Amino acid sequence: MATVGKHILKNCRCWLNGYDMSGDLSQMALTSTPKNPELNLFGPSSSVRRMAGLWNTVADHQGLWDTAETGGLDKTLYDEIGVSEGVMSVAPLTGAAGETAFTFVSTVGQYNPGGRHGDLFGFSVHAEGGNLIRGTVMVNGNLTATGTGTAMKLGPVAEGQQLYAAMHVLSASGTNPTLVMAVQSATTQAFGTPTERLALPQVIAPGGWWATPVAGPITDEWWRVSYTIGGTATPKFLAVVILGIQA
Repeated sequence: MATVGKHILKNCRCWLNGYDMSGDLSQMALTSTPKNPELNLFGPSSSVRRMAGLWNTVADHQGLWDTAETGGLDKTLYDEIGVSEGVMSVAPLTGAAGETAFTFVSTVGQYNPGGRHGDLFGFSVHAEGGNLIRGTVMVNGNLTATGTGTAMKLGPVAEGQQLYAAMHVLSASGTNPTLVMAVQSATTQAFGTPTERLALPQVIAPGGWWATPVAGPITDEWWRVSYTIGGTATPKFLAVVILGIQA
């Protein structure tokens, strides 16, 4: 019996703003559900009607505590408690360009470090947000020079849909490094006449950013990310960009 499409979790990735949580986690879970208010209206029907409302996304992750005082998981999660407009993304495979990833604007509501006597010191984290975007990893790697990512055929943005983009910058080095990223589309893979669809903010340090969605219709089917790097002393950024197209 064929097992195409099945996957055992081994090297999946989880990013929260400018931190890669992957090596600290042993369990990840995402739940995305719409609220379904009842429409109790007068009429001949005896059934209760419901209408899909606002979406709610919940992330519940578990792992092992990190003792690093600066730049580690404990400090990162502690500082994120109650902070809105964070960006969390999960890639179930390896996080490589071209793979599926899920991303949303998150608020960490609970961070629970602890354990029993004799156990490894662990933690759990609970975050919530709105719409969960199923997208594609467009960039994941070290960027050392101005250029463009791989062109991918994601399809058009239909009427009623939007183009979403999330960016995680995990490290930045060099003297006065700067990074500006933009999303481009074209009618062909060659990108002979690309059109810039949205620009992400200039980056000088690690963090996470959520672009303002761009509404369709956009008929172009090919997409890529361009990046401009500035600074001296060999500027370098480790960055991840995820694009999604949905309502």
